[in-house]
Amino acid sequence: MSTLSVLYRFRWRSIANQSAQQMDNNKLKFIIVSVSAIVLWASIFIFFHNSLHFVHTFQEIGDVVRLYFLALFFFALGVMLILSNIIINYSSLFHSPESDYLISLPISLGKIFFYKLTESIAFSSWAFLFLGSPLLIAFGIDRHAGPLYYVWMVLFSAVFITLPALIGSLLSIIIGRFLPRHRRAIL
Repeated sequence: MSTLSVLYRFRWRSIANQSAQQMDNNKLKFIIVSVSAIVLWASIFIFFHNSLHFVHTFQEIGDVVRLYFLALFFFALGVMLILSNIIINYSSLFHSPESDYLISLPISLGKIFFYKLTESIAFSSWAFLFLGSPLLIAFGIDRHAGPLYYVWMVLFSAVFITLPALIGSLLSIIIGRFLPRHRRAIL
């Protein structure tokens, strides 16, 4: 069994155990948060669907406005994902006791970095999935897209999530190289 699969299995079991423990202790809280998330997602979907339908009524400029709206939305999400990945990667690579522990093990630095990168993608991508999926689904419905659109939507989303994560990781390594790990007070 590879080192990465052991690390991922450990992380998955840890998350599953914490989730089960939280659900046992706070069932009402879990239900309220889940229902609220579903209602919020549906509200965002309805907003985007109505907005795209409204823009579609302007026949001369509707397509142009829709494309600019999508470009601006994904630009903002991309910047948000890059900043989120910088913060998550910097803190998990340079200020995490887990990273210190992993470095002490006989695991290559490349595998540790890849493990932390996938962890960063998982933590930062929830916002894109929560905000981007209603827009992409509403756009597909507005354009009467076929099933192939939704397949491409999933592939596009995977690339769109991964690219800012790689850029954020590179920037966090550059920041980590030039910022001291522990600032010393001058007496």
